[in-house]
Amino acid sequence: MKSHTSKIVETIVLDTFYVKWTARESCLAREEMWIHWLIDQGLKGLLDIPNRNSFDYYVEKETFLFCLEKLYKNMQANLEQHIKIYNKKKIKLLELGIQVKEITKKHDKKKILVAFKDFLEAFYDFGYYIFTPWSVIFFAEPLVLKHFPDQLNVIMSLEQPIEHLKMQHDLFYMLPQELCETYAWLNMYSPHDSPYTEKDFEKMKKETKQEEIEKTFSQFKETKEKFNDFLKTITNKEIKKAVEIVHAYAFLKTDRIDTVKKALWYLRSFYEYLAALSPQLTLQKTVHLSVAEIETFLYHGTLPTNMEIRAANKAVYYYHNGGLDILTDQKEVEKLKKRLEQQTKKSKEVKGIIACKGKVQGKVKIIAHSKDLVKIKKGDIFIAKYTFPSFTSAMLKCAAIITDDGGITSHAAILSREYNIPCIIGTSIATTIFKDHDLVEVDANKGIVRKLS
Repeated sequence: MKSHTSKIVETIVLDTFYVKWTARESCLAREEMWIHWLIDQGLKGLLDIPNRNSFDYYVEKETFLFCLEKLYKNMQANLEQHIKIYNKKKIKLLELGIQVKEITKKHDKKKILVAFKDFLEAFYDFGYYIFTPWSVIFFAEPLVLKHFPDQLNVIMSLEQPIEHLKMQHDLFYMLPQELCETYAWLNMYSPHDSPYTEKDFEKMKKETKQEEIEKTFSQFKETKEKFNDFLKTITNKEIKKAVEIVHAYAFLKTDRIDTVKKALWYLRSFYEYLAALSPQLTLQKTVHLSVAEIETFLYHGTLPTNMEIRAANKAVYYYHNGGLDILTDQKEVEKLKKRLEQQTKKSKEVKGIIACKGKVQGKVKIIAHSKDLVKIKKGDIFIAKYTFPSFTSAMLKCAAIITDDGGITSHAAILSREYNIPCIIGTSIATTIFKDHDLVEVDANKGIVRKLS
């Protein structure tokens, strides 16, 4: 891993064209190492642009696609080895996360920093699997959609449960306290997020149908056999490999994020430790410190300025080969946003990829943050930039699901097929075009969402 620097800058000048790639709720603690990993693979630059409670990610398109294609070729060459290495890196990351948690209890700065750096090495290395799903979306999914649009349920079938399914199953076999000890982290996307509580698990148990979960668990062997039988019917080697990769990522895409969630749950005590060292810090602020700034703080006790702006998700982060530039001047932030944001045409409809067919009407609810889930009522049209398994109970109330992001391996796509909810993914602009309470028609037979009023 290369040494990466960070600095606060007065302006950011871009010498090439950047395009919007995706959007996420995030912080430096979560993403800094991954993005440095991708920069080291050849990406020219990446910008995190604040947008309400999340960030829009802009990338230098040519080098981004080059990196993703390289990742996909590695998967094609040896998928079995790819999965074995994933499991090894997953175990290592979690073990080092636990190590940081335990050493932090001893309040020895030098030992804590050594353990933290060891974790960062593994976190950086895990960056490979953070970005491989995007390779699948760009290079494997188009082939699968072209040749097998009616076989997605078989191709996307899970052969083992993701952590959210395990949790739903254990709701009926564990006490609330045990559930907290085992699954509290599932509600956390970053170290400063709130974990699940005993009340949360009690509520989920009331909303979960045990017979449906038990049925899902009893079908893993059967779905594996169905997929293997289907795979035998494919003669083209390239297409067959694409199908195998997409099938593998039906599980890996979610499991890799669950791994990160759990690892960062272990790191929460480290960021709480940092916050306790200075009256200027809170947990919310510490997760927006760069690695270089954390080292400076632990060695010299000095902190960067304008932490309030970062903690409010109003700073721009520019990753490039020279390191990380942080822009907090709000006038300059707005100028940069205007330069990057493409003017969205005023339209009454958007188009996307069909994940599950159907045609319904309903009122829109825009989900910009997990806190927005309380808005959802039965029959609403769920529109979000992306979704997580923790959104599931709210999504099941909805008449249709629409996302800006994702492909056929996305959580929204898998869930919609499992519960037969009309779903359109990859619209790019649905959260921009529509607003809460708009009456819309979702035609998931044609991949179109149209405003009615």
